[in-house]
Amino acid sequence: MSVGLPERDVGIITFVNGMGFVCFSQLKRRFDREVSRRRLGDLCRRGYLRYDRIFFQGEGIYRATAAGVKAAGHFLRPLKTVNLSTYRHDLLVVDLSLLLEETTGGSWISERVLKRRLVRGRREPLPDGLLTWPDREVAVELELSVKPFTRLARILRSYTRSAYDEVWYVTGRAQLGRRLEGLLAELPFVRLANWEGGSLRWVTSSLN
Repeated sequence: MSVGLPERDVGIITFVNGMGFVCFSQLKRRFDREVSRRRLGDLCRRGYLRYDRIFFQGEGIYRATAAGVKAAGHFLRPLKTVNLSTYRHDLLVVDLSLLLEETTGGSWISERVLKRRLVRGRREPLPDGLLTWPDREVAVELELSVKPFTRLARILRSYTRSAYDEVWYVTGRAQLGRRLEGLLAELPFVRLANWEGGSLRWVTSSLN
């Protein structure tokens, strides 16, 4: 349970900690009028959030603190460090989650939350996020790098042993999309999309 925090502050801290870290533009997109730089600054001054500028030319990011997690009653520990090797990917996953929630009406469960569930017996493999509705759930993978074909095939086929209803593989490169298209004939539950210009372009799918 939260400790004397307004509901909107609890929502902000919970969202930030669930994702690990987010930037201001993402918070504005998620919460609209409930978020302002002044409000976030206040949460930082009170020790509930921390602000870091990772790269000089990029947006700064917000993370929840131990005090913020406790005050919001969130079940995940705060993210202690930012992995620079996955920094761009992790921020883009937040953008993708917001886009998918807005366009599909589903609810996003982050990888951080899924990892906690995995400890309690959550099935594998572990996607970048899970998009859920009352009657189904879809594993979502954001792929930015061109992996060896055999590795891509192994990752995708691992989903045949899972209970996810579908897998949505989102890429930012046409070259990678072409590599993946050849695998879909054997994987009827996988959909492939290119992420271009702020919207998803579905390349191919064996779903009817």
